[in-house]
Amino acid sequence: MCTTAAPRGWKTIRGVKTRTMDGEDRRTRECPRNEEDPLALMKAQIESLAKQVRGKAPTRVEELVQNTDSPFTPEVMREPLSRKFKMPHLDTLVGTTDPLDHLKTNKNLMMLQAVPDEIMCKAFPVTLKGSARMWFDKLKPQSISNFK
Repeated sequence: MCTTAAPRGWKTIRGVKTRTMDGEDRRTRECPRNEEDPLALMKAQIESLAKQVRGKAPTRVEELVQNTDSPFTPEVMREPLSRKFKMPHLDTLVGTTDPLDHLKTNKNLMMLQAVPDEIMCKAFPVTLKGSARMWFDKLKPQSISNFK
């Protein structure tokens, strides 16, 4: 990284050896002209990181979903979400309320919309928070095939 502002007690001389008030030597590196502005430097660093990530990150949502350790079976994951589907309003389960009541309420609201079993499965984690979410995230991969 280039030095644009010297610490207290340092002289700012780019590309040469500088000396502290205590007499210690320090070498600085000259900044490229277009990166002397701290915002321009930050932008260049972000762009560099973005280029590195682009080559490694999945490009499609389906790839991203399949790369996670989902507790749902492939059959559940393949079920497409209808454009008409609307997630019902339901209080989130935090881990301090009755989980059976939460499950029954969630299932009844989904059944009112005639939502397929696979979509009920995929929508359920959205209703979890805190310790309930942590429990769900620890479920064995591909262990859930239905909402029963």
